[in-house]
Amino acid sequence: MRFAQGSNVVIYGTFNADFENVERDGATAAGSAGNNLVGAPTAANALNQGSRNRVSSNSSNIGFRGTEDLGGGLKAIFQLESSTNIDAGGGNFGGRNSNVGLTGPWGTVFYGLWDTPYKFISLRQMAFTAPA
Repeated sequence: MRFAQGSNVVIYGTFNADFENVERDGATAAGSAGNNLVGAPTAANALNQGSRNRVSSNSSNIGFRGTEDLGGGLKAIFQLESSTNIDAGGGNFGGRNSNVGLTGPWGTVFYGLWDTPYKFISLRQMAFTAPA
């Protein structure tokens, strides 16, 4: 998504959620007694329910990246990427690939938090897990 014609800022992201039904062996009936100090019935929670539905967030993220032409073939660049927890709110602001830097005919140099080459190589090996 671009802001306006001529704008160099892009908003991007991934919405990755699962709807799950989970079961727990040995769970007591929802609302069973004996789980608190006064012996009154307790509310149902993840520990005493035999089966429940839930929504889980799996590596969802939102990011902003952009460039600004400084002239002479030199550009300022930035990227701010954060994880988001669509099931519980919040997230890790700027905790994913985020940087500021310069790019030109000679290459790119930046400072920030960035994934290592090892992570990119190993992504193909993670068949059933999402990268952080």
